[in-house]
Amino acid sequence: MNTTKNSMHHHSKKDKDSLPKALSIYKEKDFGLQERARFLYYLIFSLFAFIGLVILYTGFINFSLRVEKAEYFKSILFPELALLPLIFVSYYFLVKGHFIVASNMLVISILVITWVIMWSFKQDVLNRLDTIVFAMAALSMLPIVINKIRWVVFLYIFANIGMLLVFFVVLREQFPIPVSAIVEYLCDVTIAFLFIGIVEYNIFRIDRKTRERAMKDFNDRLQTEKALNESKQQFQILAQMSPVGIFRTDAEGLTTYVNPKWCEISGLSFDEAIDNGWYRAVHPDDLDFIMNKWNTDSALKKSKSVAEYRFVRSDGSVSWVLGDAVPEVVDGEVKGYIGTITNITNVIAAQKELEKYRNQLEHLVYERTCDLEAANEKLNSSNMALDKQRKELQDAYNDLRDAQNKLIQAEKMASLGVLAAGIAHEINNPLNFIKGGATGLTTFIDENFSEKKNEVAPLIECIQVGVQRAAEIVTSLNLYSRRDDLPASECNINAIIDSCLVMLHSEIKYRLEVIKDYTNEPVLVFGNEGRLHQVFLNILTNAIQSISGKGQISVKTITKSDKCLITIKDSGCGMSRDLIPRITDPFFTTKDPGKGTGLGLSITYNIIKDLGGIIEFESEKGKGTKVTVVLPLLNE
Repeated sequence: MNTTKNSMHHHSKKDKDSLPKALSIYKEKDFGLQERARFLYYLIFSLFAFIGLVILYTGFINFSLRVEKAEYFKSILFPELALLPLIFVSYYFLVKGHFIVASNMLVISILVITWVIMWSFKQDVLNRLDTIVFAMAALSMLPIVINKIRWVVFLYIFANIGMLLVFFVVLREQFPIPVSAIVEYLCDVTIAFLFIGIVEYNIFRIDRKTRERAMKDFNDRLQTEKALNESKQQFQILAQMSPVGIFRTDAEGLTTYVNPKWCEISGLSFDEAIDNGWYRAVHPDDLDFIMNKWNTDSALKKSKSVAEYRFVRSDGSVSWVLGDAVPEVVDGEVKGYIGTITNITNVIAAQKELEKYRNQLEHLVYERTCDLEAANEKLNSSNMALDKQRKELQDAYNDLRDAQNKLIQAEKMASLGVLAAGIAHEINNPLNFIKGGATGLTTFIDENFSEKKNEVAPLIECIQVGVQRAAEIVTSLNLYSRRDDLPASECNINAIIDSCLVMLHSEIKYRLEVIKDYTNEPVLVFGNEGRLHQVFLNILTNAIQSISGKGQISVKTITKSDKCLITIKDSGCGMSRDLIPRITDPFFTTKDPGKGTGLGLSITYNIIKDLGGIIEFESEKGKGTKVTVVLPLLNE
């Protein structure tokens, strides 16, 4: 790497020394600027000679055509001669180290003189228009002139295109040629200018990217070489300090390097280990094994070869080592091996000791396992007995809980029945008084005010209807309050539903429409009438409470074979389908806290189940609920 640096420094110094003496100020500049300055330096001298030739051939042409000398000197020779001092000024700025100023001034000077000649020369149209090639020649220098700002290329290009358009607009009358020829000339020259601009822009861009990439590659190479040198030094230090032995062999298995730890483990010096010295360190009984192992792993192209073998030191002591070798592959060919050895003598001794203890432990574990298996059999027998007792206790607990729930409900219903019966009895007395009074009032009117009979008759009829309505409510209360422990009897489902609707009339009137669709066939079931009242009262109550405003409840009964189907459908709020499986669980409710106990449908489900029937629910959020009760019909 140092050689490369010295070589590069030598070449760089040689390039700097090759600059013309007049450009010595650029010796400390970068290589690209040096080359640009050298090019501009020789270009300026070339331009001096070129302008001299241009003056000679233009003078010859104009004198041979016998052009008026004053006009010729004014329009051609004077601008060409004026270019010489401008080129000299550019040379001055160049040698003073102002490369950008010098290069741009040179280009601008050539462009200005070219346009001065095109504007002033009026003798020959063809020569006048052909002068534009000098502007194109000047523009071809832009990749050398521009250093950083690439858009300056198009500034020069569009400035000349603009000047060309102004030239033809102002001096159109001086060109005795067709408009189509002028347009074609403008298009050709404009395209040429744009082409020059695009090419020079990309030349500059490519040159810049190339230089940047070359510089990056050069820096990357320097960094890589530096990293390699550092890695090499670090490896040497680590190899010397490594707690494991490190070795390296060639493709034939001859040792080329070992570190101090390897020498310590093997008992050989560095010189003794080099070449085939390590063969003497390996135990004779393990040598063939090691060679076969490496050859096999190499033939199978394994990424590394690992083996345990023994070293025999010069004093006769034996050391166990763990060898780990990795093939060194170059261009797909194994050039050697790099590996390590670790002294595992203590590990092998510990393994043997552990093997001894393991055998003893296995024997103890076997004996203990036999004891545990015997104890486990006894424990399993005890567990089976305990599990049987647990199931019996669980069944007893479930029976007790069901009995408790039934007792609580029975107590509630008994209390409610007593209350309902008492209320019904108390209501019956004033109803009898009202009915008797209405009858006496009718008789009195017939006897004394017969002429007012027709006027009073509607009022008497209202009293009779009210008494009849109250009597129906009392009858419903009596049916609902019947004791659960009374014997089962024949029950008319249609009559029971009507009785429940009478009890709920205050919740229904003015708000809900009840549509009844009863079958004409008798719907008779065998059961406790009070409990059936409770079933349909709970279902109808839930339907009423699910409708917040006005709505509709439909009740339908049909008979099918030996079953009766009672369907109660509401237009209420409904519920999500995932809640349906839970609504008959005790204490589960969808109502707000304090507005429901969650026992109504649970009790209803148990009553229907006891009667041998089933209850099904269909509901959807916002679309109401449909309840279907299926009960066995009474066998005649």
